Amino acid sequence: MSLCVCLRVCLSTLSVSVSLCLSVCTCVSISDKIGLLLTFHFTGHISKNIGVISRVRHLIPQDVLMSLYYTLLYPYFSYCNITWASTYYTRLTVLETLQKRAIRIICNTSYRAHTKPLFKYLNILPFECINKLQIGIFMYKLHSNLILASFGHWFCKNSDVHDHFTRSTYKYHQQSVRTTSGQHCIRICGPLYWNSLPLELIGVPTIYQFKYRLKLFLLNASV
Repeated sequence: MSLCVCLRVCLSTLSVSVSLCLSVCTCVSISDKIGLLLTFHFTGHISKNIGVISRVRHLIPQDVLMSLYYTLLYPYFSYCNITWASTYYTRLTVLETLQKRAIRIICNTSYRAHTKPLFKYLNILPFECINKLQIGIFMYKLHSNLILASFGHWFCKNSDVHDHFTRSTYKYHQQSVRTTSGQHCIRICGPLYWNSLPLELIGVPTIYQFKYRLKLFLLNASV
């Protein structure tokens, strides 16, 4: 018997309802289907908002354009990103392309300009890094006991699996999975990404410092 989380997405109103029920179930990754549906639905809204920014880019300064980006576009890229963006890369390329278009408009560059230095200049995370940021924050909260204890049984450290000392004793145990879609589950990709972070980053005392340093780490790594 386990706790099953039922997620219902209404594409007409962009509303999401979550219900809990007790049932016998297996771990199935639903992020692939949700990512595909939301990407399809978000594209039109994001394109319209990019058009708004494009029409006023010559009338307002860049800092105001940045505010418009975080108001009109960033919520589509970041809200519950850890759930729906953990999927196949090819299903998210449309959103990545739209974000790059917005960055070129804000910087007033040509439509073929290279975007990596523009992301660094504007201090904006690329789309793929937003997912890494949210996964990192989730794992930090788990590691620091800042999250619901009900998630605890999803993860364990290598020291809980075997009693002999290794260099990876205090890292999270990497569970095996048979399918490619299963690799997108937070139980799999969470420990894998957390174990790849440097010790000086995961050892910071507060969540605020961790968010700030992880964002800098991702910006520097993406350039």
